[in-house]
Amino acid sequence: MKQTKVLVVDDDPQFRRLMTDLLCDEYEISCCETGKSAIDSYTDVEPDIMLLDVHIGDIDGFTVCQEIKKIDSFDNSSVIFVSGLDCEEERLKAYEVGAWDYVSKPIKLDEFRAKIHTIERIKADKQDAVSREQHSREMAFESMKEAAQYGMLVQFLKQSFSSNTPNELAANLFNMLEKLGLSGCVQFRTDKGNISWRKDFAECSPIEEKLFSELRDIGRIYEFKNRTIFNDKHVSILIKDMPHDDSVAFGRYKDIFALIVEGMDARIMDILRQETIVEIINDVNNTTGKLEDTFISHEKHTLDIIESFFTDMHKAMHTLHLSLEQEEHLMRLTESCMEKLIHLNGHGREIDSFFEELVNHLKFFSDEQ
Repeated sequence: MKQTKVLVVDDDPQFRRLMTDLLCDEYEISCCETGKSAIDSYTDVEPDIMLLDVHIGDIDGFTVCQEIKKIDSFDNSSVIFVSGLDCEEERLKAYEVGAWDYVSKPIKLDEFRAKIHTIERIKADKQDAVSREQHSREMAFESMKEAAQYGMLVQFLKQSFSSNTPNELAANLFNMLEKLGLSGCVQFRTDKGNISWRKDFAECSPIEEKLFSELRDIGRIYEFKNRTIFNDKHVSILIKDMPHDDSVAFGRYKDIFALIVEGMDARIMDILRQETIVEIINDVNNTTGKLEDTFISHEKHTLDIIESFFTDMHKAMHTLHLSLEQEEHLMRLTESCMEKLIHLNGHGREIDSFFEELVNHLKFFSDEQ
């Protein structure tokens, strides 16, 4: 516990020696014989209590007290005036210049110590109140900072769910890291391979790639030295400078980035699903185009065959000299075959319409995503 400092200001050497002998076992004692020396040495001594003689040779005690109060704007020192007189006028003057108390000589030691103990208790209470106020201020600041950081998290998640590419997701992450004063890198894992980036989309170093590979399955959060990796199925975030020396900030950042990696993983899965749908749409479009070309070609070829067939039939009828009954029978067979061909061609058109409808449904689903 810090020892209470007492500064004795008196031009009487016997009084200074007496106070030193009486108080040195309990307090840290300093002495001045003039008012000027007390003022000059005040900042260096920084006493908790001043025993100030009212009648000093060079400057009266009241003036000294006033000058001390100008220096000590926080009123850290309690001034007790000491006087050979017990005068009402001096008491009032002492209170006017900001003194804590006024005692007359000869000093009653027990009473004087009780006054000092009271001052110590009050100063301790004051210091405790200051400490509590400081703690409350720090807590309020931390709460505001925490609220601001969780506000950034909400904004990050909103922006992430409107991102449509891994690049946009990564840019959002690097912006969040910069706001928090952190640095790191990210890896996305897809069926087409892994993508790893640092800030400004620089390539990750071989060591970082190795860390992603070795630590992706080690757990959701893994700490090593001042680095921390956050893992999900398709995303890993490696932060290089987590504040391990600040347990409050470190715990808060762990919570924040656990949510960030989860949100990014959900969004990258949506992006991958959407890309797959687009690929399916393109494939179906290509297939539909090929089918349509094939149907048109077959249709033209079929019409050519039918036209050629009818031409050959008319020629054959004139050459074969068929009876009217035989010609009608043959025409009925021919018409029946033509109807089947036309019906078959109609089925082909239905297949083509089915694919067109499928493409439209897929496009609608893709747009909804």
